[in-house]
Amino acid sequence: MYNYNNKGYYEVNHKTFANKLEAIVYANEVGWKGIKWNFNDDLWNKQQFTIEPTEDLLTLYKERAQQLRDEYDRIVVFVSGGADSTAVLQSFINNNIRIDDIFIFGAFSAEENVIGNLSNDDYGYFTRETELLAKPLIKQALQKQPHINVIEWDWTDFILSSFDDLDWIWKVGGRFSPNMWARSNFHKVYKKHQRLEENGTKIAFIFGVDKPRLMRDDSSIYLVFNDSLITTGSSISNDILEHKWEHDEFFFWSVNSPKIIIKQAHQIINFIHQRKLVNTIPHISHDNNVSWHHTTYYGTINPIIYPEWNQNIWQIEKPTSPTYNEMERWFFASDHKSLARWKGSIDEVSRIVGSGWLNKGEIYGGLTGNLSPLYKIADIPKVIS
Repeated sequence: MYNYNNKGYYEVNHKTFANKLEAIVYANEVGWKGIKWNFNDDLWNKQQFTIEPTEDLLTLYKERAQQLRDEYDRIVVFVSGGADSTAVLQSFINNNIRIDDIFIFGAFSAEENVIGNLSNDDYGYFTRETELLAKPLIKQALQKQPHINVIEWDWTDFILSSFDDLDWIWKVGGRFSPNMWARSNFHKVYKKHQRLEENGTKIAFIFGVDKPRLMRDDSSIYLVFNDSLITTGSSISNDILEHKWEHDEFFFWSVNSPKIIIKQAHQIINFIHQRKLVNTIPHISHDNNVSWHHTTYYGTINPIIYPEWNQNIWQIEKPTSPTYNEMERWFFASDHKSLARWKGSIDEVSRIVGSGWLNKGEIYGGLTGNLSPLYKIADIPKVIS
């Protein structure tokens, strides 16, 4: 297996950064107009993207689960109830591959009085997905593997006690919502895993990252990676090298199992070929503001790349902003002093980076995304002939 940087790193004027905000600040200081995100480009460039793997997806998922089980002493799976984490969980459970811990999180105490009264059309709260989807899945998993330790972190108090100073904005990666700040700190909150690692136990923290992102020009369709989708694990800061025990593994986006993302991309393109839907793939954007976060995209590809996914079950809507997230309305509707501190911090981010680094020039849109190189999957004439 490759020993690689699973989150990538940023390059500015021949200088490297693990933290995106630090890279942007340095770029502003030296007058550099852009930053490059290197997502293990040298390793991905070795793959044969135009050749569809012969294995079916469920076989590839099983092989990936077994690969992780063989590589690590302890397996921790993060489960939200969404399609990605559900597929990860099923890849272990349905193939009788041992999981040691399942991790779920949310503002459970803050939201417990409202999630049961929402309509199915409501955006909902973050923990609603956990209560309605993740917990039933976990219950089924425990029937097959009763030894699994379920870790439930209520991050309400953590969020309400945060944002006293600006240090947090340098540790959260590239997304500044309260939920993302909490998610970036799970390593620090649950100390048991760190103690195990210090005693020689190698632990994998497994995330359902992520679906293929496709783009096109007038002649070809490409696979591309977007850095905005991977700032969901431990904090991506330049001191991360001090935390050797944080082995965050992206189940689908891994150069140690490249056939998965390549097979998924080809399966989507085959579907597009059958229905002549090539125009649903966004054109290549040079400003990096392409967004795949819409219901149509997810609703279309989930049953294609996750054969065991039930597309008829309720799913929480994706947030419209990476900063002011609808799933955090418990926080934004509060009058807690931490809300004012958070808003002050966000304004400071906007001041530090400047509008040129923000989607639509506003902190509401978050930092502009950075894309990997384009990896050609297929020619458009072959797809829509």
